[in-house]
Amino acid sequence: RTDNKTFVTMPNKQMVDTVLDNITERTHRKVEFKIYLQQSTSKQQLTSIINCIKQYLDKHELIEKDYTVLFNNIGVGSFEILISYLVKDADIKAFNEIKESLNFYILDILQQEKVEMVNADFILNNNSKIK
Repeated sequence: RTDNKTFVTMPNKQMVDTVLDNITERTHRKVEFKIYLQQSTSKQQLTSIINCIKQYLDKHELIEKDYTVLFNNIGVGSFEILISYLVKDADIKAFNEIKESLNFYILDILQQEKVEMVNADFILNNNSKIK
Protein backbone atom coordinates (compact mmCIF):
# COMPACT_ATOMS: atom_id res chain seq x y z
CA ARG A 1 0.00 0.00 0.00
CA THR A 2 1.05 3.57 -0.61
CA ASP A 3 1.29 6.32 2.02
CA ASN A 4 -2.26 7.22 1.03
CA LYS A 5 -3.40 3.65 1.76
CA THR A 6 -4.11 2.78 -1.86
CA PHE A 7 -3.39 -0.76 -3.03
CA VAL A 8 -0.49 -1.21 -5.43
CA THR A 9 0.19 -4.27 -7.58
CA MET A 10 3.36 -4.72 -9.55
CA PRO A 11 4.28 -7.51 -11.96
CA ASN A 12 7.26 -9.62 -10.84
CA LYS A 13 9.23 -8.68 -13.94
CA GLN A 14 8.97 -5.01 -13.05
CA MET A 15 10.18 -5.73 -9.52
CA VAL A 16 13.32 -7.36 -10.89
CA ASP A 17 14.01 -4.71 -13.55
CA THR A 18 13.75 -1.64 -11.29
CA VAL A 19 15.09 -0.37 -8.01
CA LEU A 20 12.87 -1.19 -5.07
CA ASP A 21 12.58 1.52 -2.42
CA ASN A 22 11.09 -0.12 0.65
CA ILE A 23 9.74 2.84 2.61
CA THR A 24 8.84 0.60 5.54
CA GLU A 25 12.59 0.15 6.09
CA ARG A 26 13.21 3.91 6.06
CA THR A 27 15.36 5.18 8.93
CA HIS A 28 15.26 8.89 8.04
CA ARG A 29 12.93 11.38 6.41
CA LYS A 30 14.14 14.31 4.34
CA VAL A 31 12.88 17.87 4.56
CA GLU A 32 13.75 20.41 1.88
CA PHE A 33 12.21 23.81 1.37
CA LYS A 34 13.02 27.38 0.45
CA ILE A 35 12.07 30.64 2.05
CA TYR A 36 11.88 33.75 -0.09
CA LEU A 37 12.73 36.98 1.67
CA GLN A 38 12.14 40.51 0.48
CA GLN A 39 15.11 42.17 -1.20
CA SER A 40 15.11 44.87 1.47
CA THR A 41 16.70 42.23 3.73
CA SER A 42 20.27 43.27 4.59
CA LYS A 43 23.35 41.07 4.39
CA GLN A 44 23.59 41.20 8.19
CA GLN A 45 19.96 40.02 8.55
CA LEU A 46 20.50 37.19 6.05
CA THR A 47 23.63 36.04 7.87
CA SER A 48 21.88 36.18 11.24
CA ILE A 49 18.85 34.21 9.99
CA ILE A 50 21.03 31.53 8.39
CA ASN A 51 23.22 31.22 11.50
CA CYS A 52 20.20 30.93 13.82
CA ILE A 53 18.70 28.16 11.68
CA LYS A 54 22.04 26.32 11.64
CA GLN A 55 22.32 26.59 15.43
CA TYR A 56 18.80 25.18 15.83
CA LEU A 57 19.59 22.23 13.55
CA ASP A 58 22.93 21.61 15.33
CA LYS A 59 21.25 21.40 18.72
CA HIS A 60 18.38 19.11 17.72
CA GLU A 61 19.23 15.51 18.59
CA LEU A 62 16.98 13.98 15.89
CA ILE A 63 18.42 16.00 13.00
CA GLU A 64 21.45 14.72 11.11
CA LYS A 65 24.38 17.14 11.15
CA ASP A 66 24.93 17.06 7.37
CA TYR A 67 22.13 19.57 6.76
CA THR A 68 22.20 22.47 4.29
CA VAL A 69 21.21 26.04 5.09
CA LEU A 70 22.43 28.56 2.55
CA PHE A 71 21.75 31.80 0.76
CA ASN A 72 20.87 29.94 -2.40
CA ASN A 73 19.77 32.52 -4.92
CA ILE A 74 19.05 36.13 -5.70
CA GLY A 75 15.77 35.77 -7.53
CA VAL A 76 13.30 38.10 -9.16
CA GLY A 77 12.26 40.31 -6.25
CA SER A 78 13.51 37.95 -3.55
CA PHE A 79 16.44 36.44 -1.71
CA GLU A 80 16.17 32.66 -1.43
CA ILE A 81 17.36 30.58 1.50
CA LEU A 82 17.50 26.81 0.98
CA ILE A 83 16.99 24.55 3.99
CA SER A 84 17.50 20.79 3.72
CA TYR A 85 17.92 18.24 6.50
CA LEU A 86 17.32 14.63 7.49
CA VAL A 87 15.24 13.64 10.50
CA LYS A 88 16.57 10.48 12.16
CA ASP A 89 13.15 9.30 13.32
CA ALA A 90 11.11 7.88 10.44
CA ASP A 91 7.88 8.03 12.49
CA ILE A 92 5.59 10.49 10.67
CA LYS A 93 4.24 12.08 13.85
CA ALA A 94 7.71 12.88 15.22
CA PHE A 95 8.81 14.02 11.77
CA ASN A 96 5.91 16.46 11.47
CA GLU A 97 6.48 17.79 14.99
CA ILE A 98 10.12 18.52 14.18
CA LYS A 99 9.17 20.26 10.92
CA GLU A 100 6.54 22.36 12.66
CA SER A 101 8.89 23.29 15.48
CA LEU A 102 11.53 24.54 13.03
CA ASN A 103 8.92 26.45 11.01
CA PHE A 104 7.73 28.29 14.13
CA TYR A 105 11.35 28.96 15.07
CA ILE A 106 12.01 30.47 11.63
CA LEU A 107 8.94 32.70 11.99
CA ASP A 108 10.28 33.89 15.36
CA ILE A 109 13.68 34.67 13.83
CA LEU A 110 12.11 36.62 10.97
CA GLN A 111 10.05 38.65 13.45
CA GLN A 112 13.12 39.35 15.61
CA GLU A 113 15.10 40.46 12.58
CA LYS A 114 12.12 42.45 11.24
CA VAL A 115 12.36 40.60 7.93
CA GLU A 116 9.36 39.79 5.77
CA MET A 117 8.87 36.98 3.34
CA VAL A 118 7.90 37.64 -0.26
CA ASN A 119 4.16 37.58 -0.90
CA ALA A 120 2.98 34.14 -2.07
CA ASP A 121 1.15 35.73 -5.03
CA PHE A 122 4.45 37.17 -6.22
CA ILE A 123 6.10 33.75 -6.11
CA LEU A 124 3.20 32.07 -7.92
CA ASN A 125 3.13 34.73 -10.64
CA ASN A 126 6.90 34.67 -11.13
CA ASN A 127 7.60 30.98 -10.53
CA SER A 128 9.04 30.42 -14.01
CA LYS A 129 11.53 33.24 -13.40
CA ILE A 130 12.58 32.02 -9.91
CA LYS A 131 15.23 29.32 -10.18
